[in-house]
Amino acid sequence: MNVTGAAYTATASPAGATFKIEACSVTWNETAGTCAGTLTNVLDTPATRLISSIVPTAPGSGVRLRASVSGSIPKNTTPTLTIEVEVARNQTRTATVTGS
Repeated sequence: MNVTGAAYTATASPAGATFKIEACSVTWNETAGTCAGTLTNVLDTPATRLISSIVPTAPGSGVRLRASVSGSIPKNTTPTLTIEVEVARNQTRTATVTGS
């Protein structure tokens, strides 16, 4: 089966912290913090849930996400982001066999 969509759920703390979660269509340049491909916004907190087509494109692969934080964060507080990804049965399709 191939995944066609997923539900992303995010929980941020403290209450004043705002996270932006992004995906890159190609490999991130980790050193420069840039994306040479298409940059897609996956989810912004305080919104907590979004259905998205940002999913691994091949079996066994993954999607690297980048999160950045802004907002009113009290001094000596570490902002925390928890992300859950859920795939429902209707967000999959049967793989197609192209050879034997």
